[in-house]
Amino acid sequence: IFPIQTRPLNDEGGIYGTQSCDYTWTKQLHSGGHDQARFGANRAGGRKHAARDLYVKAATPIVSIAPGIVIKCEFFYCDTWQISIHHKTFDGREFIALYGEVKQSSITVKVGDTVSQGQILALSGTLLKPNGTPLHVVGSQNVSMLHFECIFGLPRIRCSFEAERILDGCAISATRGPD
Repeated sequence: IFPIQTRPLNDEGGIYGTQSCDYTWTKQLHSGGHDQARFGANRAGGRKHAARDLYVKAATPIVSIAPGIVIKCEFFYCDTWQISIHHKTFDGREFIALYGEVKQSSITVKVGDTVSQGQILALSGTLLKPNGTPLHVVGSQNVSMLHFECIFGLPRIRCSFEAERILDGCAISATRGPD
């Protein structure tokens, strides 16, 4: 299941996925167009973008891609929040997904909650500067998005709160810089 129920605006052929405005999220890094929405793109301080950004209309529902347990729900970037979930698929695979840049007041889950596949977690947020003005992401348009990260290859995890301990040691901890 995909973390949004609509086609991303930066999907190929979408409003932000054209030749003249190419922020296509599905393309590989350095394959043409703008890289900012793509995994591995350069960021300030030599960091790399750790996600795929899915551009959406404001207040788009964000859904859980698999069953799991919420392990983090906290401030993320530019007046948006993130929800991290330790997912376990029906066939036993485990991973952590970070659903970033969501609207705080729309979050429907809390740490420790069990979620089901397809459950609405929150609505996409709006990136705002500290003074409350929109952060212009694409040209003069403030684009709402889902910043979506997955962490695979975790050691055996006994419970979601053990996953939170592991998550705290990763690059996606609360001390990370803006993407």
